[in-house]
Amino acid sequence: MELVLNDFVRLVLFSTLVCVAVFGAFSRFLHWRSERKLKRLVTVCRLCGHVFMNRNDTELVHCDACHALNLRNGNGKLG
Repeated sequence: MELVLNDFVRLVLFSTLVCVAVFGAFSRFLHWRSERKLKRLVTVCRLCGHVFMNRNDTELVHCDACHALNLRNGNGKLG
């Protein structure tokens, strides 16, 4: 079987499309994982609105700016 130019161009285009799709999916997965990790570490103070990183595992954390107690996972949840 002989490979003609038309088939070669289709093969190159299809393989490029597959590579872009695979790299795009992998990049989105890495971005999603880093955003999820960052969301776990970032805390917004309920009193002054200061955003700070919290690396310890305690449920209540102290704000760096106003020293108020904040819930670790209390960001954005009502009630």
